[in-house]
Amino acid sequence: MKTFCLVNPKATVKEFDIVIDSPVTYDKAITNIKKIKLQRMKIQVIGIKDLIKMKEKTGRKQDYSDIRYLEVKLEE
Repeated sequence: MKTFCLVNPKATVKEFDIVIDSPVTYDKAITNIKKIKLQRMKIQVIGIKDLIKMKEKTGRKQDYSDIRYLEVKLEE
């Protein structure tokens, strides 16, 4: 998976990833999107199950921690 992370050092909450090569296709991901409210607008984000699939492919320690957290959220 190829990802670029854009970060604002003054506001890390505003960081976001641009995914170039993903184990989850756009056509699959778009069927599972979630809409969340961010300030006064709604944005679309990837579904939790699809996000887990993507994080499993990175091999990064932080992503394995994220996966455990996301799996708990799925059960709630």
